[in-house]
Amino acid sequence: ARELLPVPIGPAGSLLKTDRMNYLTRLLAALCGRQSAPLSEGETRTRLAKLELDLCDRDEKIARMQQDYAALQQEKARAAAGAGEEQMERLFKKLCGPLATLSTLAHAARSGQEVAAGDLADMVVSVEKALHGGGLEAIGEPGTEAAFDSALHQRMSGGAPRSGENVRVRLPGYRLGKKVLQKAMVSGKEEA
Repeated sequence: ARELLPVPIGPAGSLLKTDRMNYLTRLLAALCGRQSAPLSEGETRTRLAKLELDLCDRDEKIARMQQDYAALQQEKARAAAGAGEEQMERLFKKLCGPLATLSTLAHAARSGQEVAAGDLADMVVSVEKALHGGGLEAIGEPGTEAAFDSALHQRMSGGAPRSGENVRVRLPGYRLGKKVLQKAMVSGKEEA
């Protein structure tokens, strides 16, 4: 590339034909890493044509690869959506039985029939178990003590607890993986 000198410009700003060929020859030699004797005009044209074909081929390959990549991205998105739908379907199937029983118990209670508290508790445990299988995790259990963490707990009553201070869980919270969906409601442990 150091050999390339400014190209003389002819009348009306056009390159002189011989100077233009010499310039293209030197440019081609520099691009090809060649620094030996200059190529003939025919060799230069042949090399330029070959380089143009190579560039066109490369552009076509790049375009095909970009199309293939876009198709793969779309397929990946469809697969992820399908996997999410399948996971939700499995979770809902697990919940159908307990929800049907809870619905029946609720209907019986509204109709004036006596419903055993143990039956309701069993159904809640079944629902919680199915949700836990789907990745939902409870934050705390009612009546238990925990070290206050503002990322997991929300004050329900009493003074504002300091981080790490023992509090009593009143209502559990829930998280899905690392994401907290609902903070556990807590109060000072001395509050009844």
